[in-house]
Amino acid sequence: RAIPNLDVFRPADANETSSAWEIAVTHSGPSAMLLTRQDTPVITDAKNTDSVSKGAYIIRESTTENALTIIATGSEVAVACKAAEEIEQELSFGVCVVSMPCMERFERQTVEYQQSIISPTVPSISIEAGSTFGWNKWAEMTIGIDTFGTSAPGDIALTEFGISTKTLLEAANSLLKNGDKK
Repeated sequence: RAIPNLDVFRPADANETSSAWEIAVTHSGPSAMLLTRQDTPVITDAKNTDSVSKGAYIIRESTTENALTIIATGSEVAVACKAAEEIEQELSFGVCVVSMPCMERFERQTVEYQQSIISPTVPSISIEAGSTFGWNKWAEMTIGIDTFGTSAPGDIALTEFGISTKTLLEAANSLLKNGDKK
């Protein structure tokens, strides 16, 4: 993401991957596709090229008044959706999940669109199985990997680095109890 004018795509599932591929091959600038080697569930309903082309969109609405937004990318979107359900059940706070397959495309959207996806009045947490670089623009709390990786099966490595529903639940509890707001 530090390379200027490069659209970096981290799609959440096969449908987002198909949409991102279509966007990348029709875009006149350079693009990179970062895909997981792990099995990921299909969590989007269908090919959603319009939503992916904007860089971020709401993939899961809160079931009650939204008290927290989780912003995720790549395979972590499934983790975020599962954590949102647990947070709503265990902490009784409404949670919205945003899939951000391409931060660079989202940054090129209007402020109105950006704020319709990530409300400036609702606390937010980002999660990515990668560097936290750039996430502080969108989230009060970031969960990521700012060290060199490790060799281990995917589920073990992700747990070791805190890319889990448990970590999101703990972060949400801390953020919401402290009343931090943007």
